Amino acid sequence: MMAMEGFFDAGPVDSFPRGRGRVVLIEGVRVAVFRLDRGWFALKDACPHMGSSLADGRIRDDRVTCRWHAWSFDLATGESDSKRKACARVYELRTEGDHVWLKPPPPVGQPPQEDDEWMGADPETWFR
Repeated sequence: MMAMEGFFDAGPVDSFPRGRGRVVLIEGVRVAVFRLDRGWFALKDACPHMGSSLADGRIRDDRVTCRWHAWSFDLATGESDSKRKACARVYELRTEGDHVWLKPPPPVGQPPQEDDEWMGADPETWFR
């Protein structure tokens, strides 16, 4: 199978279960790939809040909800309904033939500024 420029082979289409997320490694980064009836989506497999797997999250409509603290992310854009600054990184995804191809997003220019409301928050607040 010939590689597409900038894309990485994530595996055969049949290896991705319908209606759930599955983790693949792309350049050492865990990526959550979602195969839904309405399309394919890929996000970095780490909730920006505390790093929980998004592949294990609950899927409803066009959103995935982190199992740890119920932060929700749009599968197409990565935008959060919990915090404006907290977005999941989106990977471009294509299916060609019988394979899934992923393209990493461009590098982030600057890290986001810390938000004292949730960055470094007291774990007792979140783990009750």
